[in-house]
Amino acid sequence: FKGASIGLSSDGWQARIYGYTDADATAASVGKVVDAVDALSVGSLTADDAAAVTAARDLYNALSDYAKTQVPAATVDRLTAAEAEMVTVKNRAAADAVTALVDALTDESDAGDVIAAKTAYDALTDAQKAYVTEETVNKLTAQVARVEEAVIAAKAAEFRAKADALGETPVFPLCKPEVDSLVAEYETLDEKVKARLADTKAKLDALKTIAD
Repeated sequence: FKGASIGLSSDGWQARIYGYTDADATAASVGKVVDAVDALSVGSLTADDAAAVTAARDLYNALSDYAKTQVPAATVDRLTAAEAEMVTVKNRAAADAVTALVDALTDESDAGDVIAAKTAYDALTDAQKAYVTEETVNKLTAQVARVEEAVIAAKAAEFRAKADALGETPVFPLCKPEVDSLVAEYETLDEKVKARLADTKAKLDALKTIAD
């Protein structure tokens, strides 16, 4: 039957007929879903198709439970396949963005660029990391190691310079505070930095003995 409404006019109650029949409305809504899904280039979707896939899903979700039963199974399957493909597209895009960052790295790249690439890689999901090649991961690992090595060397050199500034024959007791401070600072250093400072540590130990 057609929809109807009843209202009060100046002449009294009137019944008014409006709209399509339920069958017509359902067919129109289902048709929009079918057209939206058929328009999707399933199998060759790109990031630009994300909005269209979402719009098609929204149209389907807006259907009544009965209307959904009128959507061809092939259309539902096609929509589901499109959504799965978009997940893959997004995962590949995320992986490609990280790969581009790593590809741009050289042995002359500064620490900031290497850290940015490593941070971006770490932020990927496992599904996204699956699209990053082993070659890219190995290059990133090597660049991170290079930067870490440079940082360790720099920290060791900085600490060694502080110890060397005491001179070969520091004056005690005036230099005792400086010696104590360096000994305390040494204990806070990373083990990899300490490994570079065996000679400096021996010097500090000797000075500490004298100072005490």
